[in-house]
Amino acid sequence: MLSYLHYLFGKSILPEHIDSLCDSVRQRVFEGLKKYYQDELKMDDYSVRLGNLITFEHTLQNDYSQR
Repeated sequence: MLSYLHYLFGKSILPEHIDSLCDSVRQRVFEGLKKYYQDELKMDDYSVRLGNLITFEHTLQNDYSQR
């Protein structure tokens, strides 16, 4: 959740140590998704699914920034 807030509100409002923690969590989430898609779902090409998640995140960011 903290990682999501980090990207939703932007890096500039968070202290540097929180910024670094959020980057680390986000990286671990994407590594976990990659492992899940490849090992559990046996997907060789999961780029569309991952792209949809990133598009969803971007849509939420845009919605928040227009408020």
